[in-house]
Amino acid sequence: MKRAPQISRPIGGYFALEAKGASRSKCEWLDGAIAYQSARAALLALLRFQAPRKIWLPWYICPEMVDTVKQSGVPMGRYAIDKDLLVDKTLGLHRKDWLVFINYFGVNGKNVDTTLKRFPSEQIIIDNAQAFYAVPRKALANLYSPRKFFGVPDGGYLLTDIEIPPPETADMNSENRMEHLYFRNIGEIEKGYAAFHLAEKSFGGVEPQAMSSLTRNMLTEIDYAAARMKRLQNFASLAGQLNSSNEYPVELGTD
Repeated sequence: MKRAPQISRPIGGYFALEAKGASRSKCEWLDGAIAYQSARAALLALLRFQAPRKIWLPWYICPEMVDTVKQSGVPMGRYAIDKDLLVDKTLGLHRKDWLVFINYFGVNGKNVDTTLKRFPSEQIIIDNAQAFYAVPRKALANLYSPRKFFGVPDGGYLLTDIEIPPPETADMNSENRMEHLYFRNIGEIEKGYAAFHLAEKSFGGVEPQAMSSLTRNMLTEIDYAAARMKRLQNFASLAGQLNSSNEYPVELGTD
């Protein structure tokens, strides 16, 4: 008897539309956050509303965040990180400066807390774009990017105690960022890559706007607890196979 052919299922790349869970969330995950079309738009809005003397970014950061700071007109400094992904010990922070610290890959939570002890927390922006489930810290701001975790066309969150007014207009370009999600949904993942890259480029250089109503509706349909558990299971499976050759000691934490 012949075996049924095994279907090769590509992994990685970009996320699919989330299936609606039986106990789906009725509200967005981050209570009290201002919803923008992207995390970089949220940062731009914050910089324009209350500009610091200088903002410090790590050298190890996506170029889009660098472009966002340039767009704001705020002077920018760069800092190195050490082998433990911590801020270089030689960096001194002026009392009117801000510093962006990244929760790299969602496994840098302990270093977030270490950084908040080293520097005044009211000068630190925590970039949780790679750590959607990270608990917000008491800091100047916490940034999140749901579209880096779920199959949605736009979206970014800003959590801050600063009384910043929400954007007046909403993003109206979401339908033009849906093509790669469609291809992923029907299993034609490779066909969607070009559209995926175009969707990513469309966030560059734009003015801060509110998250689209389409994305808001899609996010209310996600079973966040189930999605988190699945990602933890996937992480644990990969860590079990790769940790022996990983030069950075990865721990499965709460972030």
